[in-house]
Amino acid sequence: MSGAPALRAMVRWALRMFRREWRQQLLTLAMLALAVAAIVFAAPTVTNARPTATSLGTFGAADSMVTLPGNDKRLSADVAGLTAQVGPVAVVAHQELRTGSTDQVELRAQDPNGPFGGPTLALDSGSYPRGAAEVAVTIGTQTLFNLHVGDTWPVAGRSLRVVGIVENPNNLIEDFALVAPGQLPAPNRITLLFNGQRGRFTPPADAIDTLSYSPQPDFATDAIMLAIGALGLMFIGLLASAGFAVLAQRRLRAIGMLGALGATDRHIRLVMMANGAIVGGVAAIIGAVVGFVGWLGYAPVVEGLGEHRIDRLALPWWLVIAALALAVVTAIVAAWWPARAAARMPIVTALANRPSTPAPARRFAAAGFGLMVVGLVGLAFVRQLESRWLVVAGLLLTILGSLFLAPLIIAGLGRLGARTPVATRIALRDLARYRARSSAALAAISIAVAIAAGITVELTGRTTNSVVDVGPNLASNELGFYAGVLGKPSAEESDTVTALAGTLHATSVLPLARATYPAVARSAVILEQIDAGTLTATTGRLDVATPEVLRRYGIDPNSVPADADLLTAQTGLAGMTDVQLAVVGHDLTDVERPISHPVVRVMSTLPTDTREPNLLITEHAMRALGAVSAMDGWLITTPRPLTPDEINLARTAALRTDSSIDTASNVPSAAELGNWATSVGILIALGVLAMTVGLIRRETLGERRTLTAVGASAGTRRRLAALTAGSLALFGAVVGTGVAYLGLLTYYRSELNTFGHPPVVALLAIVVGLPVVATAGGWLFAGREPSAVARAALT
Repeated sequence: MSGAPALRAMVRWALRMFRREWRQQLLTLAMLALAVAAIVFAAPTVTNARPTATSLGTFGAADSMVTLPGNDKRLSADVAGLTAQVGPVAVVAHQELRTGSTDQVELRAQDPNGPFGGPTLALDSGSYPRGAAEVAVTIGTQTLFNLHVGDTWPVAGRSLRVVGIVENPNNLIEDFALVAPGQLPAPNRITLLFNGQRGRFTPPADAIDTLSYSPQPDFATDAIMLAIGALGLMFIGLLASAGFAVLAQRRLRAIGMLGALGATDRHIRLVMMANGAIVGGVAAIIGAVVGFVGWLGYAPVVEGLGEHRIDRLALPWWLVIAALALAVVTAIVAAWWPARAAARMPIVTALANRPSTPAPARRFAAAGFGLMVVGLVGLAFVRQLESRWLVVAGLLLTILGSLFLAPLIIAGLGRLGARTPVATRIALRDLARYRARSSAALAAISIAVAIAAGITVELTGRTTNSVVDVGPNLASNELGFYAGVLGKPSAEESDTVTALAGTLHATSVLPLARATYPAVARSAVILEQIDAGTLTATTGRLDVATPEVLRRYGIDPNSVPADADLLTAQTGLAGMTDVQLAVVGHDLTDVERPISHPVVRVMSTLPTDTREPNLLITEHAMRALGAVSAMDGWLITTPRPLTPDEINLARTAALRTDSSIDTASNVPSAAELGNWATSVGILIALGVLAMTVGLIRRETLGERRTLTAVGASAGTRRRLAALTAGSLALFGAVVGTGVAYLGLLTYYRSELNTFGHPPVVALLAIVVGLPVVATAGGWLFAGREPSAVARAALT
């Protein structure tokens, strides 16, 4: 039989194999479905969390905006002039409010039904304000001032009745209070929204600023997501190939029978690849349904993270379809290699059910080294060429190249066990004998570890060696109280801090000071990073190294080197040559010649990854800049986490004194993100190990039966499982960590000081903890041998 009938027969045989062997293929199908579900779930999550929402929340349906001073006497003429040039113009008035905290709230006068403003306003409950004494507030404003619909709110010298709850659908974190148009007598600024990019226009003569916004589809981000999804499917494909290899081994005699009946190599490959296509198709459908249902449930959370409302059907459909196609292709490719090996096997060998001889590992290693070199060269030139595509290509090629080294490592393990005890020798020999499964598992573990280690090392380097790092958070038992006027805290503010510290039973009150330039109001000293003459990054704040601050962190003021300009725990700053200290005004313009090469001294007791004082400027640097120390506020530490009532009490006290407070937020620190990445990587690696050890133990059932017959104890059999899992975990952890460091060192080759403070605990958890846990798990879960060991299986 040949031609179309033969092809139909092979496809029917593949369908029957899928139905009969569904339990053996369930794990492969589940992993592929999980990968598709992850992509379908992540695609709309990332797409709808893009920062363009901030621009949409400002411009609404317009594409241009002109900002005018609040006291503009020619407002009517300006609006009329713009209307004559570009058509309808929306007028929005703004007045900033004092809140007593770092949260910003404004009064806004805007017509909800006016042109262009619709996308920036939505009514959640109640009604829009219509009269002169009505106001609608956002959820954040309601919480901050403890307001409810129907309450009377004394604000800006007026008493307004709250009539509704509103929001900006395109910027949910924007807090404001909405009044009717024309009901804001003393605005700070006025914005005019219009469509100005349709033609040329001349802004009013008294305009403060003119901005335009042109949203563009970000296909690059979608493509990068697809590349990341492809990397995940590559990971799944490695495991799937191991599953298909086991399936081919189980059906080896049937495949030999097909060959004896006249089936060609092409027909045998078709059987296995058709089975892979069926598995991939079923997994794609299941994964798409699960991912979409998960997206519908998670969309409200994404709205909070993305800070704007989301259309549930606003999916990048081309990316979803590509993911489904990739799942099918991954399954077919994963089935192709075992199919190729089975088709090339002699009929007599297949009928005897003997495993095929592994291919020489050196050929794979040579290809792997070549791919790694190309990938690393690409990463080396990413920062010069500024190409996101080169980042993706470099990462994929580097990781793909490392995968081709797995067979060589597994073959080396087999030779390594030649002179080891019996249990170790058998475990390592079985890894080498079943190289297809072992290499795929080692490669998959290496990918998981490389991603986890790369994220952790990158975050640690950014935390301890960054110009811009001031940490994302205060501790839950800390409260920053900042004076209303820099350098001039009033007696009332000092008394308020003293009273507040007593009420909160504070354990310490640390005065904070900032460096300022006396000749320029609202000036500050900052640390800048300059690359090729261009400013690339600046610090958020520099605290003065006062004796109180130094003693707080266990530093003797007399031990500070006389030539030091900056003190920090960020070890990388000491080796950076492209930074400078500068004095800037409130408009971020330089007002004094900077210190081009500040002397940075590392003080390991200073904190990192926090908004506590962790980057200190010394008196030596301030004298060189002509700056002076100005009182900024106080850091209050309490014996227990602050409660919402205590935070509200502090905010109210700050509001009375025209000050502001800062407390802990829910923003995770870089250390927390690194710990999560490490934990996820270890869990994925352990899952791969469990599957691989199970596959190898199933295939070596006959050998374990022989060991039992010759008197091997249960402990020996447990050691086999433990050593198999531990060996794969150890080499996977070492290879993965090595690949991660190799890629990062290549990328940051001009900033090697970034890695001066490695995440020792996280790396030990990967390189030491993973093998230990894998070995212990292999020992514990090997358990008592099943009854199948005592009798031969009928095949």
